[in-house]
Amino acid sequence: MGAIDLLDEVPGVGDYRAAFAKSEPVQIGAVEFRVLTLEALIASKQADRRKKDLEHLIELEAILALRCVALRRERRR
Repeated sequence: MGAIDLLDEVPGVGDYRAAFAKSEPVQIGAVEFRVLTLEALIASKQADRRKKDLEHLIELEAILALRCVALRRERRR
């Protein structure tokens, strides 16, 4: 596993309350925790503008586009 960032404010998302509202629960083994939604993660990386974040945006936006296509297909059924 990689590093875990603990922040009191997330760029592009807001303070703890705003970040919590834009997060979702994830469970790994017996441990459950919250992570930013894909949309909020993209907003954060766009706001931060670090080189590594901008590089990750290409992949994250592609994943979001694939999710949208899958949702549209699901709705047609």
